[in-house]
Amino acid sequence: RLAIHDAREDANTALCCLSGADTHPDGHLVILSDRGVMFEARVNLTENHLTVTRAVPLTLSDGKGLPKHRADAEGLAILPTGEALISFERRHRIAQYNGAFGVRAWDAPHHTTLSDNGGLEALAVDARGTLWAIPETPQGKGFPLLTLKDGLWAQVGTLPRKGSFLPAGADFDDRGRLYVLERDFSLLRFRSRLRRITFTGSQEIGIETLFESKTGDYDNLEAVTIHKMPGGGLAALMISDDNAKFFQETQAIYIRIPDETSP
Repeated sequence: RLAIHDAREDANTALCCLSGADTHPDGHLVILSDRGVMFEARVNLTENHLTVTRAVPLTLSDGKGLPKHRADAEGLAILPTGEALISFERRHRIAQYNGAFGVRAWDAPHHTTLSDNGGLEALAVDARGTLWAIPETPQGKGFPLLTLKDGLWAQVGTLPRKGSFLPAGADFDDRGRLYVLERDFSLLRFRSRLRRITFTGSQEIGIETLFESKTGDYDNLEAVTIHKMPGGGLAALMISDDNAKFFQETQAIYIRIPDETSP
C-alpha cells in the first residue's frame, strides 16, 4: 500500500472521489475525479509514495467549467498522443480532452442499455489507439466489450459475469492483454477483483483471475493502471474512490501481478 502525499502548491480542489487512472506517454500518472478534475501524480516505489503534484479542472471546449450535471467522470484512457478519453455517467458519453479542454464527444452506443449510475465505467486504449469500453450495467449474462474507432462503436466480445462483481476500471499491458478491475459492495464495505483477458481468436477470450480481496480489505478500488516493474514483470496500481464520505478513504494499492510468462 502506497502513502498518498498532496504536494500541490494550490490545493483548492479537494483530492477525493478518484474514479480513473492511466499513465501519460511522458511517464507521469494521471488520475481522474468524478467531480470533473484530473490530477497529475508520480509514484516512488522506493519510498512507497504516491505524490499528487497538480490538479486540472476539466472544461468545455470554450473554456467554461463543466456544469455539475455533466461532470460525473468515471473512466480514463490516454491516447498515444497524450490526449485523454473520458467516460461520463448520467449523460452517458465519451469525451476527448486535450489537456483540460474538451475537444469532441461521442454518445454511448444506442444499443446498450445503461442505468444513470452504471455507465461506461472501464476504459482502456490498445496499442493501435482504439478505445475499449466496458459498461458497469450488465447486458444479459455479461458485460459487452465495446470499441470506439473513428467515431464508430462495435461490440467485439463479452466479459462473462462471475459472481456479483461489476467492472470499475481497465488497462492494457504491452502484450495486448486487457486487465479489468471489478468491485462488489455489501453493507458499506467493498471487495475487489482483477481479471486478465487474453484474446485467442475472433471473439474468443481466455480469462484468469489475478487478484481477489476479501470484503473490507480495501476501500472502493475503482481505478487501475498496469506498470512494468523496475526489475521486470508487471504490477497493478489500484486507487480507491472515497465518495467524499468521512467513513471512506482514498487508497493506492500496488500489487505484483503473477505471470510466469512476463518478460
